[in-house]
Amino acid sequence: ECYCVYHGTPEQQVQMDTAGQQFNAGLHELAQKWNARQYENFGVATSPIMRHSNIAKRALVSEVDCFHPSAVMQSEMAIGVWNNMILPWDKKVSRWVDGTKPICPTENDILYLD
Repeated sequence: ECYCVYHGTPEQQVQMDTAGQQFNAGLHELAQKWNARQYENFGVATSPIMRHSNIAKRALVSEVDCFHPSAVMQSEMAIGVWNNMILPWDKKVSRWVDGTKPICPTENDILYLD
């Protein structure tokens, strides 16, 4: 039974959302810290692919804890992360869309760390 995600109180859902936002803020801070070192051959990037996503389908979360993404969702998220890696910040996608296809980079594409 997936109590906390699907049957939690509104207060518990707010707590989960807040914890997720704090975790993501920590990841962004960590990326900024490493990128401030300005290594010539190393950088850290975060992807906004899930920032505005709503995962309402039960098949997209793990049956173990009903919180972490299922294998299907991990595959979908990987495509979103890949696509965002070759898009400049103002073109990056912040909402997962079912069935998104991977972008095939050209020889002119670069990996963005912004």
